[in-house]
Amino acid sequence: MQTLVNELQETITILNNILESIDSSKIDATPFEGSWSAGQVLEHVDLAISPGLLEGTTQPVSRPADQKVATVRNAFLDFNTKFKSPAFIEPRQHVHDKSALQASINEKFDDLIEAAKELDLSRECLDFEVPGMGLFTRMEWISFYMIHTQRHNHQLQKIASCLHAKDARTTS
Repeated sequence: MQTLVNELQETITILNNILESIDSSKIDATPFEGSWSAGQVLEHVDLAISPGLLEGTTQPVSRPADQKVATVRNAFLDFNTKFKSPAFIEPRQHVHDKSALQASINEKFDDLIEAAKELDLSRECLDFEVPGMGLFTRMEWISFYMIHTQRHNHQLQKIASCLHAKDARTTS
C-alpha cells in the first residue's frame, strides 16, 4: 500500500505545482480553440473524485484487487486517445475559484490516502459500476481517481504552457 500512497502523494504534489504556475486571473482563460480552461479541468477532476464511494456497500472478491488497474492506466495515460466526459462530471461553471477547487481536490486526495492506509482495498464497491469495466475494488477506485488526475495533470501542464506562451507574446 505504501507504493499507492506514495503515488497518490506525488500526483497531488504535481497538480499543486502546476496550479502554482497558473495565475488565478487566468484560471478561466481558454488556452486554445476547443480546449477546456484550467478551471474547467479542475472542476471536472473535483467532480470525478468521490472518496465516499469507498465507504459504501462492498463485497469480497476472488480476483486480484488490482486486476483492472493496468487497463485503466493504459487507457487514461494514452494521451493520443481522447475521451468524452460523462455528463455528470462535465464542468458546468463558467467562473471558477482556483483556491476552492484546489482545496477540495487536496481534501479528497487526503481522504484517498487515508483510505489506502486504513481500508481493506481488496473489497469490491457495489454502489457504482464503471461503464464497460464493471465493478471496481477499492484499490481500483483509488487508482482510477489517481490515474484520471494524472491524465488531467498532463492536460493542465499543456494549458499552463499555452497560457505562459500567450503572456510572453503579449509582454514582448
